[in-house]
Amino acid sequence: LNNIGLTYLHLEMYEKAKQIYLEEIENSFARNDSSRLSSEYCNISYAYHDLEQYDSAFYYIRKSIKIDIKNKDFYGLANSHQTLGAIFSSSEQPDSAIYYFDLASTYFRSNNLIGDLIGTLGSKGGAYYRLKDYKTALLYSDSALAILDSLGGDFKTKHRLTSMKALIFGELGDKDRQIENLQLSLAMIDSIQDQELKQTLLNFEISKQNKELEDQVLNERNQREKLTEANERQKSWLMGIIILLILTIIATSSLYQSWKLRNKY
Repeated sequence: LNNIGLTYLHLEMYEKAKQIYLEEIENSFARNDSSRLSSEYCNISYAYHDLEQYDSAFYYIRKSIKIDIKNKDFYGLANSHQTLGAIFSSSEQPDSAIYYFDLASTYFRSNNLIGDLIGTLGSKGGAYYRLKDYKTALLYSDSALAILDSLGGDFKTKHRLTSMKALIFGELGDKDRQIENLQLSLAMIDSIQDQELKQTLLNFEISKQNKELEDQVLNERNQREKLTEANERQKSWLMGIIILLILTIIATSSLYQSWKLRNKY
């Protein structure tokens, strides 16, 4: 089900993703699987974030962080703080966003998860842009791009970062570098479209497979419910037979006692 939820998020079907994650939260809670529960809290927080339901997003991500702290799950803490920073940033609280992006960066660096820093650094640059601290925003955007280039990252992320740099240079009054970054950004559109087409086709195939899995899960659940109903009916039938036997024994005993009394006199 978790994969189904991720597919719905990629397809921007946030309500369906939310319902999947709510069901997974119940399952993880029933299994007492705290690590999985934390992950599902983080996932559903993303769904609420994308739905712009920030109160619910804050509620679930804080539950995720609480579990990660208890479990000393530093990778989970990095992702949870990254998500919390994104929620603060989207809800126009860039100062708080920067604080949590810093925490996420610390956890990623301490665990040598350099690739995961790209999103955090880029988001942090966006938060500084909102604060109109354009030089610092440029610093973090450049840092994210440097890691992306060293790892051969995806075109969509590079497009987003170069677009951000174009905005920053525009605010700094550097028209030449603004145009340069706009041209870089525009040059990637064809590559992004090819990449997104492939991803859309992949998501479609995953969606079909997940739909079959979802149908299988629902069928198994229906079969369990039918079996439970059948067991309940069988229990009721057996109880009826037992009660009938008890009443028959009582009636037979009463008749026997009456017959003994008649024969006695």
